[in-house]
Amino acid sequence: MVYKRAQVIWSLWCVFAGPFRSRIALNEVPPTFARRVSNLIDLGAGISKAQAAGKTGVDREYGVEEAFELGIGLDLLGVGLHQREIVNFLVRFRDELSGHCKVLAATARPGAEPAFLVVRPVGLKETLRKEKIAIETGPVAFHAPLLLNGKAKLEAAILKSNASMDDRRFIVIEVSDLKTKLIAALEDAPEIKRGRR
Repeated sequence: MVYKRAQVIWSLWCVFAGPFRSRIALNEVPPTFARRVSNLIDLGAGISKAQAAGKTGVDREYGVEEAFELGIGLDLLGVGLHQREIVNFLVRFRDELSGHCKVLAATARPGAEPAFLVVRPVGLKETLRKEKIAIETGPVAFHAPLLLNGKAKLEAAILKSNASMDDRRFIVIEVSDLKTKLIAALEDAPEIKRGRR
């Protein structure tokens, strides 16, 4: 199933608004939130290079994986990371994030263990700049994301890392809930009507 940009933004609003969510029209999503998502898309998140630019008059379509990627971006914005670093991370690890999304359940299952995406910084920005670590998308300040199923695996990974003192900083995002809520919202998104009314 594919969706239009307005439907994806509406669905992300439904997921991230939490208890403040109410049934609203596509054009009633708060402008600040819509702009935040659009800025991620305009910088390259949630959309492949092939779809990104130069196709006048063609509506871009988004699947669940692209919406999931934008949801991860919103979570990272929410913890205060810089937008450009987030987009570099999302673009660089797009295949990994898409693969993680595909293995997650589409609907919530009672008693199922939550899945966590662990994002780990590579090092201080000053170190990255001094050593000129760069890849095709620019300096990426993060290791490849890890997908861990269950709290026990998450705790074990953190304890192991802390014991070695290699990585002491983590950003942990609960993603199984993100995917199931996002799919439910996308399926419930208002239809976009074209043409004259």
